[in-house]
Amino acid sequence: MTDLPPPPDDVALPPVVRSPWTADQVASLDAYQRDGRWHEYTCGDCGRTLVPTAAGWTCTADDYTQRWAHEFTTNWRWRGDGL
Repeated sequence: MTDLPPPPDDVALPPVVRSPWTADQVASLDAYQRDGRWHEYTCGDCGRTLVPTAAGWTCTADDYTQRWAHEFTTNWRWRGDGL
């Protein structure tokens, strides 16, 4: 499992949401991964595209997991609804 490191003091990062995620959040993350307009969340070990689950991101090729996602990818805002 990886966790989000603290940002440098001079960099503002978008807010994150940590798992567990709701069914709607998983649906938004899954659609985000499949949309093709954005860089996907990828495995920190092998680089493959991660799969969202209620428990967090998982890699289908190894045991890599990630328990956070940028908030705008969990609530459909990535579609352009006021991002």
